[in-house]
Amino acid sequence: MGLGDIIFPGMLILSAVQWLETDNAFAIAMFALFGSLLGYLALMTYVARGKAQAGLPLLNGGAILGYLIGGLIFMGSEIFNLGISL
Repeated sequence: MGLGDIIFPGMLILSAVQWLETDNAFAIAMFALFGSLLGYLALMTYVARGKAQAGLPLLNGGAILGYLIGGLIFMGSEIFNLGISL
């Protein structure tokens, strides 16, 4: 695992705490952290079996899924409102 494998999921977690305008921002970030740890568990399971894998897809995928699940639980469909206007 390289440094980027830790930094990229960490940026999502820190951004969730800082930029989500809700009282549950910390809880959503913890779901993202838990998802990243589940991705790490899956990665280490592959590695322990002798099957080398790229770490970033599993770690980022877990973090993104955790973020989405936590966001849907605490914010509902508002988690998809990104505030982008044309």
